[in-house]
Amino acid sequence: MKKIVYMIVLVCVFNLFLVFSSVSSYEHKFEDLDGFEWAEEAIYYFVDNNRTLTGPPPTKYFPDQSITRAEIVSMMVRLVSKPQSHRECDFKDVSSQEWYYDFIAQAQQMNIIHGDDEGYFHPDDKLSRQDAAVMLTNYLKLEGIQAPDNASAEYDDAGLIASYALDSVGKLQELNIMVGYANCFEPTQPMNRAEACVAAYQALKYVQSHSINDRET
Repeated sequence: MKKIVYMIVLVCVFNLFLVFSSVSSYEHKFEDLDGFEWAEEAIYYFVDNNRTLTGPPPTKYFPDQSITRAEIVSMMVRLVSKPQSHRECDFKDVSSQEWYYDFIAQAQQMNIIHGDDEGYFHPDDKLSRQDAAVMLTNYLKLEGIQAPDNASAEYDDAGLIASYALDSVGKLQELNIMVGYANCFEPTQPMNRAEACVAAYQALKYVQSHSINDRET
């Protein structure tokens, strides 16, 4: 009887250790998220599922660091439910020797991204908010999401949004996936790593919710 009680106590203590250790590892996974609590759920979700960029060092995420166009593409390709097997791109400035070639090649094949009129993608440039909106809308389309037609961007600075991005910005605002600040979208401002992670997370959750609803109906 004493052995049974001892084993029960031992199991309970072990389980408590697992709970507290998991909480501790979650809370201390990144030490630079003070002020970015609003992005923690998205950041930890993507990190735990190997869908986003980390350090180095592994204890920091650098949430306020601007994200590049190549980096956001590497995140978004990992969200696609059916990745592209053919991986080849023809952007003039994307070398097959770079770490991001495979991601950009897949994204181009799936029409998530497009280059400029001269055939350049500018992978190392900072990602603007309006370009992020276009990529996210293309991702939704790829996953079969029918975004609202003729959705207008209701922002005070809507006149600053490029014509190629205006529809995408309006659709994401309508779906509450990517919104602005104080009724301004700030289309040309670069996104930081935390903002990009949250926007991608919102898009992924919308896709997952849509798929669940389809299965139920």
